[in-house]
Amino acid sequence: MRILRGWIEMDSEDKNGTEQIHQTVGRKTVSSTKGVICAHEMGLGKTLIAMSALAMDVTELRDTLKCMKRPPKIQALVVLPNTVLYSWESEFEKFFPKAGDACPFKNVLVYHSSNNELSRLPTTSEEFSHYDIILTTFGTFESRFNIFNAQPWEYLVVDEAHHLRNKTTKGNRLINQLRATKALLLTGTPISNKVDDLCSLIEILGIPALLAKKVLLRAMRQEAKAALDKIKNSRHFTLDDDGGLEMDAEEEEGGSTGSTGTAELNRARKLVNRCVLRRRKSDINEKTGNRILMLPGKTVKNVVQSLEGADLMAYKSIETFLQREAQRVELLVKQGKMEKRDLTTKYLAILNKMRQAANHVPMVKDLARMVEASVISKLSRVSTKMRKVLAVTKQLFKENKKVVIFSQ
Repeated sequence: MRILRGWIEMDSEDKNGTEQIHQTVGRKTVSSTKGVICAHEMGLGKTLIAMSALAMDVTELRDTLKCMKRPPKIQALVVLPNTVLYSWESEFEKFFPKAGDACPFKNVLVYHSSNNELSRLPTTSEEFSHYDIILTTFGTFESRFNIFNAQPWEYLVVDEAHHLRNKTTKGNRLINQLRATKALLLTGTPISNKVDDLCSLIEILGIPALLAKKVLLRAMRQEAKAALDKIKNSRHFTLDDDGGLEMDAEEEEGGSTGSTGTAELNRARKLVNRCVLRRRKSDINEKTGNRILMLPGKTVKNVVQSLEGADLMAYKSIETFLQREAQRVELLVKQGKMEKRDLTTKYLAILNKMRQAANHVPMVKDLARMVEASVISKLSRVSTKMRKVLAVTKQLFKENKKVVIFSQ
Protein backbone atom coordinates (compact mmCIF):
# COMPACT_ATOMS: atom_id res chain seq x y z
CA MET A 1 0.00 0.00 0.00
CA ARG A 2 1.18 3.52 -0.71
CA ILE A 3 0.19 6.65 1.14
CA LEU A 4 -0.84 9.75 -0.77
CA ARG A 5 -1.26 12.78 1.46
CA GLY A 6 -3.38 10.96 3.98
CA TRP A 7 -5.26 8.68 1.58
CA ILE A 8 -3.99 5.51 0.01
CA GLU A 9 -3.75 3.17 -2.92
CA MET A 10 -3.97 -0.57 -2.26
CA ASP A 11 -2.08 -2.84 -4.63
CA SER A 12 -2.19 -6.59 -5.06
CA GLU A 13 -0.39 -9.07 -7.28
CA ASP A 14 -2.01 -11.63 -9.51
CA LYS A 15 -0.92 -15.25 -9.83
CA ASN A 16 1.73 -14.33 -12.41
CA GLY A 17 3.35 -11.86 -10.07
CA THR A 18 2.44 -8.80 -12.12
CA GLU A 19 1.12 -5.77 -10.34
CA GLN A 20 -2.63 -5.34 -10.41
CA ILE A 21 -4.37 -2.29 -8.98
CA HIS A 22 -7.13 -3.75 -6.83
CA GLN A 23 -8.48 -0.51 -5.46
CA THR A 24 -7.76 3.13 -6.12
CA VAL A 25 -8.65 4.56 -2.78
CA GLY A 26 -7.67 8.15 -2.93
CA ARG A 27 -5.91 10.95 -4.69
CA LYS A 28 -4.17 13.77 -2.96
CA THR A 29 -6.56 16.48 -1.85
CA VAL A 30 -6.00 20.20 -2.12
CA SER A 31 -5.91 22.59 0.77
CA SER A 32 -9.36 24.04 0.10
CA THR A 33 -11.14 20.73 0.72
CA LYS A 34 -10.95 18.79 3.94
CA GLY A 35 -11.41 15.25 2.65
CA VAL A 36 -12.86 12.91 0.07
CA ILE A 37 -16.06 11.07 -0.78
CA CYS A 38 -15.42 7.38 -1.40
CA ALA A 39 -18.41 6.40 -3.54
CA HIS A 40 -17.31 2.94 -4.68
CA GLU A 41 -19.95 0.31 -5.39
CA MET A 42 -20.92 -2.07 -2.62
CA GLY A 43 -18.40 -4.89 -2.32
CA LEU A 44 -15.29 -2.87 -3.16
CA GLY A 45 -14.18 -2.57 0.46
CA LYS A 46 -15.10 0.96 1.55
CA THR A 47 -14.93 0.00 5.24
CA LEU A 48 -11.42 -1.42 4.93
CA ILE A 49 -10.44 1.57 2.80
CA ALA A 50 -11.47 3.96 5.58
CA MET A 51 -9.69 1.96 8.28
CA SER A 52 -6.50 1.67 6.22
CA ALA A 53 -6.53 5.36 5.36
CA LEU A 54 -6.94 6.24 9.03
CA ALA A 55 -4.21 3.83 10.15
CA MET A 56 -1.64 5.14 7.69
CA ASP A 57 -2.41 8.82 8.22
CA VAL A 58 -2.57 8.50 12.01
CA THR A 59 0.79 6.73 12.08
CA GLU A 60 2.43 9.36 9.87
CA LEU A 61 0.92 12.24 11.82
CA ARG A 62 1.97 10.84 15.19
CA ASP A 63 5.53 10.35 13.93
CA THR A 64 5.56 13.99 12.82
CA LEU A 65 4.26 15.28 16.16
CA LYS A 66 6.31 13.11 18.50
CA CYS A 67 9.05 15.73 18.63
CA MET A 68 6.67 17.96 20.59
CA LYS A 69 6.81 17.91 24.37
CA ARG A 70 3.04 17.46 24.65
CA PRO A 71 1.71 16.32 21.25
CA PRO A 72 -2.06 16.62 20.78
CA LYS A 73 -4.23 13.52 20.91
CA ILE A 74 -5.03 12.26 17.39
CA GLN A 75 -8.58 10.88 17.37
CA ALA A 76 -11.25 9.89 14.86
CA LEU A 77 -15.02 10.05 15.17
CA VAL A 78 -16.88 7.50 13.05
CA VAL A 79 -20.62 8.14 12.53
CA LEU A 80 -22.65 5.29 11.04
CA PRO A 81 -26.03 3.51 11.05
CA ASN A 82 -27.02 1.23 13.95
CA THR A 83 -26.93 -1.81 11.67
CA VAL A 84 -23.16 -1.65 11.09
CA LEU A 85 -22.04 -0.24 14.45
CA TYR A 86 -20.71 -3.47 15.96
CA SER A 87 -19.59 -4.70 12.55
CA TRP A 88 -17.10 -1.83 12.45
CA GLU A 89 -15.92 -2.69 15.95
CA SER A 90 -15.25 -6.30 14.96
CA GLU A 91 -13.53 -5.20 11.73
CA PHE A 92 -11.15 -2.98 13.69
CA GLU A 93 -10.30 -5.92 15.92
CA LYS A 94 -9.88 -8.22 12.93
CA PHE A 95 -7.60 -6.02 10.80
CA PHE A 96 -5.92 -4.02 13.59
CA PRO A 97 -5.67 -6.37 16.61
CA LYS A 98 -4.79 -4.56 19.81
CA ALA A 99 -2.10 -7.14 20.58
CA GLY A 100 -0.04 -5.93 17.62
CA ASP A 101 2.78 -3.54 18.51
CA ALA A 102 2.16 -1.38 15.44
CA CYS A 103 -1.60 -1.11 15.98
CA PRO A 104 -2.57 2.60 15.79
CA PHE A 105 -5.97 1.98 17.38
CA LYS A 106 -5.34 0.50 20.80
CA ASN A 107 -8.62 1.76 22.22
CA VAL A 108 -11.87 1.73 20.24
CA LEU A 109 -15.04 2.90 22.00
CA VAL A 110 -18.62 2.15 20.97
CA TYR A 111 -20.54 5.26 22.02
CA HIS A 112 -24.20 4.39 21.64
CA SER A 113 -27.41 5.35 23.44
CA SER A 114 -28.49 1.70 23.75
CA ASN A 115 -25.50 1.05 25.98
CA ASN A 116 -26.80 0.35 29.50
CA GLU A 117 -23.90 2.34 30.93
CA LEU A 118 -24.41 5.42 28.76
CA SER A 119 -24.10 7.68 31.80
CA ARG A 120 -20.57 6.35 32.33
CA LEU A 121 -19.42 7.13 28.79
CA PRO A 122 -17.01 10.04 28.21
CA THR A 123 -18.33 13.59 28.29
CA THR A 124 -15.12 15.64 28.63
CA SER A 125 -11.91 15.99 26.60
CA GLU A 126 -9.92 14.32 29.36
CA GLU A 127 -12.22 11.28 29.36
CA PHE A 128 -12.19 11.10 25.54
CA SER A 129 -8.39 11.23 25.50
CA HIS A 130 -8.20 7.54 26.50
CA TYR A 131 -9.60 6.48 23.11
CA ASP A 132 -8.28 6.55 19.54
CA ILE A 133 -11.53 5.74 17.70
CA ILE A 134 -15.07 6.65 18.74
CA LEU A 135 -17.85 4.72 16.97
CA THR A 136 -21.33 6.21 17.25
CA THR A 137 -24.65 6.17 15.42
CA PHE A 138 -26.43 9.00 13.61
CA GLY A 139 -29.05 9.17 16.37
CA THR A 140 -26.55 9.32 19.24
CA PHE A 141 -24.44 11.85 17.35
CA GLU A 142 -27.43 14.15 17.02
CA SER A 143 -28.66 13.73 20.59
CA ARG A 144 -25.17 14.26 22.10
CA PHE A 145 -23.81 16.69 19.55
CA ASN A 146 -22.73 19.26 22.14
CA ILE A 147 -20.49 16.64 23.77
CA PHE A 148 -18.92 15.59 20.46
CA ASN A 149 -18.51 19.14 19.20
CA ALA A 150 -16.62 20.11 22.35
CA GLN A 151 -13.76 17.81 21.25
CA PRO A 152 -11.25 18.72 18.51
CA TRP A 153 -11.40 15.78 16.06
CA GLU A 154 -8.60 15.20 13.60
CA TYR A 155 -10.76 12.83 11.53
CA LEU A 156 -14.46 12.46 10.78
CA VAL A 157 -15.62 9.31 8.99
CA VAL A 158 -19.27 8.90 7.95
CA ASP A 159 -20.45 5.51 6.72
CA GLU A 160 -23.60 5.35 4.57
CA ALA A 161 -23.15 9.09 4.07
CA HIS A 162 -26.15 9.25 1.73
CA HIS A 163 -28.19 9.61 4.93
CA LEU A 164 -26.94 13.21 4.88
CA ARG A 165 -28.06 13.98 1.31
CA ASN A 166 -30.91 16.23 2.47
CA LYS A 167 -29.47 19.60 3.50
CA THR A 168 -32.53 20.44 5.59
CA THR A 169 -32.07 17.54 8.02
CA LYS A 170 -30.61 17.93 11.47
CA GLY A 171 -27.90 15.36 10.77
CA ASN A 172 -26.54 17.25 7.76
CA ARG A 173 -26.55 20.53 9.63
CA LEU A 174 -24.70 19.14 12.66
CA ILE A 175 -22.11 17.27 10.57
CA ASN A 176 -21.28 20.58 8.86
CA GLN A 177 -20.86 22.25 12.26
CA LEU A 178 -18.60 19.57 13.75
CA ARG A 179 -15.00 20.62 14.40
CA ALA A 180 -13.03 18.12 12.31
CA THR A 181 -9.83 18.68 10.35
CA LYS A 182 -10.29 15.87 7.79
CA ALA A 183 -13.39 14.07 6.58
CA LEU A 184 -13.96 10.79 4.75
CA LEU A 185 -17.52 10.13 3.56
CA LEU A 186 -18.45 6.60 2.45
CA THR A 187 -21.47 5.83 0.27
CA GLY A 188 -22.33 3.35 -2.44
CA THR A 189 -25.18 5.56 -3.70
CA PRO A 190 -23.86 9.13 -4.00
CA ILE A 191 -26.89 10.10 -6.12
CA SER A 192 -30.20 8.60 -5.05
CA ASN A 193 -32.71 10.81 -6.84
CA LYS A 194 -31.01 13.99 -8.05
CA VAL A 195 -27.64 15.71 -8.39
CA ASP A 196 -28.32 17.72 -5.23
CA ASP A 197 -27.79 14.52 -3.20
CA LEU A 198 -24.11 14.46 -4.12
CA CYS A 199 -23.77 18.24 -3.88
CA SER A 200 -24.89 18.12 -0.23
CA LEU A 201 -22.05 15.69 0.53
CA ILE A 202 -19.51 17.75 -1.41
CA GLU A 203 -20.49 20.80 0.62
CA ILE A 204 -19.47 18.99 3.81
CA LEU A 205 -15.94 18.95 2.36
CA GLY A 206 -15.96 22.73 1.91
CA ILE A 207 -17.14 23.21 -1.69
CA PRO A 208 -20.38 25.23 -1.97
CA ALA A 209 -23.25 23.02 -3.12
CA LEU A 210 -24.43 25.45 -5.83
CA LEU A 211 -20.95 25.59 -7.34
CA ALA A 212 -20.62 21.81 -7.25
CA LYS A 213 -24.02 21.48 -8.93
CA LYS A 214 -22.93 23.70 -11.82
CA VAL A 215 -19.81 21.57 -12.27
CA LEU A 216 -21.74 18.29 -12.24
CA LEU A 217 -24.51 19.52 -14.55
CA ARG A 218 -21.93 20.79 -17.04
CA ALA A 219 -20.14 17.43 -16.98
CA MET A 220 -23.43 15.56 -17.49
CA ARG A 221 -24.34 17.88 -20.35
CA GLN A 222 -21.00 17.30 -22.07
CA GLU A 223 -21.41 13.54 -21.67
CA ALA A 224 -24.91 13.70 -23.16
CA LYS A 225 -23.64 15.81 -26.08
CA ALA A 226 -20.89 13.28 -26.78
CA ALA A 227 -23.52 10.53 -26.88
CA LEU A 228 -25.65 12.54 -29.32
CA ASP A 229 -22.62 13.24 -31.53
CA LYS A 230 -21.95 9.51 -31.64
CA ILE A 231 -25.53 8.90 -32.79
CA LYS A 232 -25.20 11.58 -35.48
CA ASN A 233 -22.12 9.86 -36.90
CA SER A 234 -23.72 6.42 -36.84
CA ARG A 235 -24.81 4.73 -40.06
CA HIS A 236 -28.12 3.64 -38.58
CA PHE A 237 -29.32 6.86 -36.98
CA THR A 238 -29.93 10.39 -38.16
CA LEU A 239 -30.55 13.44 -36.03
CA ASP A 240 -31.64 16.86 -37.21
CA ASP A 241 -29.00 19.52 -36.72
CA ASP A 242 -31.46 21.70 -34.87
CA GLY A 243 -31.80 19.09 -32.13
CA GLY A 244 -30.14 20.54 -29.05
CA LEU A 245 -29.60 19.94 -25.41
CA GLU A 246 -31.81 21.47 -22.79
CA MET A 247 -30.19 24.10 -20.61
CA ASP A 248 -31.21 24.83 -17.05
CA ALA A 249 -33.00 28.14 -16.81
CA GLU A 250 -30.51 29.37 -14.24
CA GLU A 251 -27.62 28.70 -16.64
CA GLU A 252 -29.31 30.15 -19.71
CA GLU A 253 -29.32 33.51 -17.99
CA GLY A 254 -26.03 35.28 -18.44
CA GLY A 255 -24.29 32.71 -20.64
CA SER A 256 -23.03 29.17 -20.10
CA THR A 257 -21.50 29.91 -16.70
CA GLY A 258 -24.33 32.10 -15.38
CA SER A 259 -23.12 34.35 -12.57
CA THR A 260 -20.15 32.08 -11.90
CA GLY A 261 -16.85 33.11 -13.47
CA THR A 262 -15.03 30.70 -15.77
CA ALA A 263 -11.93 30.63 -13.57
CA GLU A 264 -13.96 29.88 -10.45
CA LEU A 265 -15.91 27.15 -12.23
CA ASN A 266 -12.71 25.51 -13.53
CA ARG A 267 -11.22 25.60 -10.07
CA ALA A 268 -14.36 24.01 -8.63
CA ARG A 269 -14.24 21.31 -11.33
CA LYS A 270 -10.71 20.37 -10.30
CA LEU A 271 -11.73 20.22 -6.65
CA VAL A 272 -14.74 18.00 -7.38
CA ASN A 273 -12.63 15.69 -9.55
CA ARG A 274 -10.12 15.27 -6.74
CA CYS A 275 -12.50 14.79 -3.83
CA VAL A 276 -15.13 12.46 -5.35
CA LEU A 277 -13.88 8.91 -5.96
CA ARG A 278 -16.12 6.42 -7.73
CA ARG A 279 -15.26 2.91 -8.83
CA ARG A 280 -17.48 0.11 -10.07
CA LYS A 281 -16.92 -3.62 -10.19
CA SER A 282 -17.11 -3.46 -13.97
CA ASP A 283 -14.22 -0.95 -14.23
CA ILE A 284 -11.23 -2.17 -16.22
CA ASN A 285 -7.64 -1.91 -15.03
CA GLU A 286 -5.73 -0.11 -17.78
CA LYS A 287 -2.52 -2.01 -16.98
CA THR A 288 -3.89 -5.54 -17.05
CA GLY A 289 -7.03 -5.19 -19.13
CA ASN A 290 -8.95 -7.11 -16.42
CA ARG A 291 -11.70 -5.95 -14.13
CA ILE A 292 -10.44 -4.26 -10.97
CA LEU A 293 -12.17 -6.89 -8.87
CA MET A 294 -12.22 -10.43 -10.23
CA LEU A 295 -15.34 -12.04 -8.76
CA PRO A 296 -16.61 -15.56 -9.44
CA GLY A 297 -19.67 -15.91 -11.63
CA LYS A 298 -23.04 -15.33 -9.99
CA THR A 299 -25.57 -18.14 -9.99
CA VAL A 300 -29.23 -17.16 -9.55
CA LYS A 301 -31.67 -19.80 -8.39
CA ASN A 302 -35.32 -18.95 -7.81
CA VAL A 303 -37.02 -21.02 -5.12
CA VAL A 304 -40.81 -20.77 -5.31
CA GLN A 305 -42.84 -21.62 -2.22
CA SER A 306 -46.63 -21.87 -2.48
CA LEU A 307 -49.03 -21.40 0.42
CA GLU A 308 -50.28 -24.60 2.02
CA GLY A 309 -53.12 -25.85 4.24
CA ALA A 310 -54.91 -23.30 6.39
CA ASP A 311 -52.64 -20.50 5.09
CA LEU A 312 -53.88 -21.13 1.54
CA MET A 313 -57.53 -21.28 2.67
CA ALA A 314 -57.14 -18.01 4.55
CA TYR A 315 -55.44 -16.35 1.58
CA LYS A 316 -58.34 -17.29 -0.74
CA SER A 317 -60.86 -15.92 1.77
CA ILE A 318 -58.91 -12.64 2.01
CA GLU A 319 -58.69 -12.44 -1.77
CA THR A 320 -62.47 -12.88 -2.13
CA PHE A 321 -63.19 -10.29 0.56
CA LEU A 322 -60.84 -7.71 -1.00
CA GLN A 323 -62.29 -8.28 -4.49
CA ARG A 324 -65.73 -7.39 -3.09
CA GLU A 325 -64.16 -4.36 -1.36
CA ALA A 326 -62.70 -3.16 -4.68
CA GLN A 327 -66.07 -3.53 -6.37
CA ARG A 328 -67.72 -1.61 -3.51
CA VAL A 329 -65.44 1.44 -3.80
CA GLU A 330 -65.79 1.46 -7.59
CA LEU A 331 -69.57 1.60 -7.14
CA LEU A 332 -69.22 4.49 -4.67
CA VAL A 333 -67.26 6.46 -7.27
CA LYS A 334 -69.91 5.78 -9.94
CA GLN A 335 -72.63 6.93 -7.54
CA GLY A 336 -70.70 10.12 -6.78
CA LYS A 337 -70.29 9.22 -3.10
CA MET A 338 -66.48 9.08 -3.37
CA GLU A 339 -63.97 11.21 -5.24
CA LYS A 340 -62.27 9.43 -8.12
CA ARG A 341 -58.86 10.61 -6.93
CA ASP A 342 -59.38 8.63 -3.71
CA LEU A 343 -59.72 5.41 -5.69
CA THR A 344 -55.94 5.00 -6.10
CA THR A 345 -55.41 5.13 -2.34
CA LYS A 346 -58.04 2.46 -1.80
CA TYR A 347 -56.50 0.21 -4.46
CA LEU A 348 -53.04 0.58 -2.91
CA ALA A 349 -54.43 -0.39 0.53
CA ILE A 350 -56.04 -3.49 -0.99
CA LEU A 351 -52.82 -4.49 -2.79
CA ASN A 352 -50.83 -4.00 0.41
CA LYS A 353 -53.12 -6.39 2.29
CA MET A 354 -52.78 -8.96 -0.48
CA ARG A 355 -49.00 -8.65 -0.26
CA GLN A 356 -49.12 -9.14 3.51
CA ALA A 357 -51.34 -12.19 3.11
CA ALA A 358 -48.94 -13.72 0.59
CA ASN A 359 -46.06 -13.13 3.01
CA HIS A 360 -47.72 -14.35 6.22
CA VAL A 361 -51.51 -14.34 6.75
CA PRO A 362 -51.45 -13.26 10.46
CA MET A 363 -49.81 -9.98 9.35
CA VAL A 364 -53.16 -8.81 7.93
CA LYS A 365 -55.17 -6.55 10.23
CA ASP A 366 -58.87 -7.24 10.89
CA LEU A 367 -58.31 -10.87 9.91
CA ALA A 368 -61.49 -11.99 11.71
CA ARG A 369 -63.61 -9.94 9.27
CA MET A 370 -62.23 -11.83 6.28
CA VAL A 371 -61.50 -15.37 7.46
CA GLU A 372 -63.55 -17.87 9.45
CA ALA A 373 -62.48 -18.48 13.04
CA SER A 374 -62.03 -22.21 12.42
CA VAL A 375 -59.44 -21.43 9.72
CA ILE A 376 -57.65 -18.79 11.80
CA SER A 377 -57.17 -21.29 14.62
CA LYS A 378 -55.27 -23.59 12.23
CA LEU A 379 -52.89 -20.95 10.86
CA SER A 380 -49.20 -21.75 11.25
CA ARG A 381 -47.15 -19.60 13.63
CA VAL A 382 -44.24 -19.62 11.17
CA SER A 383 -44.97 -18.73 7.55
CA THR A 384 -44.39 -21.31 4.84
CA LYS A 385 -41.95 -18.91 3.20
CA MET A 386 -39.89 -18.63 6.36
CA ARG A 387 -39.84 -22.41 6.77
CA LYS A 388 -38.47 -22.66 3.25
CA VAL A 389 -35.81 -20.03 4.03
CA LEU A 390 -34.73 -21.99 7.11
CA ALA A 391 -34.56 -25.22 5.13
CA VAL A 392 -32.42 -23.65 2.40
CA THR A 393 -30.17 -21.97 4.96
CA LYS A 394 -29.70 -25.22 6.87
CA GLN A 395 -28.59 -26.95 3.68
CA LEU A 396 -26.14 -24.14 2.88
CA PHE A 397 -24.64 -24.43 6.36
CA LYS A 398 -24.09 -28.14 5.77
CA GLU A 399 -22.10 -27.16 2.67
CA ASN A 400 -19.97 -24.78 4.81
CA LYS A 401 -21.24 -21.72 2.96
CA LYS A 402 -21.76 -18.25 4.38
CA VAL A 403 -25.24 -16.76 4.08
CA VAL A 404 -26.53 -13.19 3.88
CA ILE A 405 -30.33 -12.82 3.94
CA PHE A 406 -32.01 -9.68 2.57
CA SER A 407 -35.71 -9.21 3.25
CA GLN A 408 -38.17 -6.60 2.05
